[in-house]
Amino acid sequence: MPIVTYRPSSTESRIDFPGYAPELLLQKLALELKLESDLQIAQRLDVDPALISRVRRKRLPIGGVLLVRIHEITGWPTREIRHLYGDRRQVFRLREPGRGKPEDGESSSSEAP
Repeated sequence: MPIVTYRPSSTESRIDFPGYAPELLLQKLALELKLESDLQIAQRLDVDPALISRVRRKRLPIGGVLLVRIHEITGWPTREIRHLYGDRRQVFRLREPGRGKPEDGESSSSEAP
């Protein structure tokens, strides 16, 4: 059974931002692994074939799980994988729960009195 499954959304739309080209990543992946179809790519990555189809057609972004699976199978650095599909961000910042902008009257210190 695939690790990642895809559940379609009724409000699905195309992802269109400059430089985003997941089909280039999938093409290079197929060449590197000597695969001939999206079905073979999905089987090799142990993901649902619909996920690969949606990514190729820009209906679904390349998520962290898929990025990690490609890294595990190929050994390519995640930065190189992101570069192949057009993600040029240098830094990812995630907000931790409980951190962020302090509310009025709260101190920014995390020490307890």
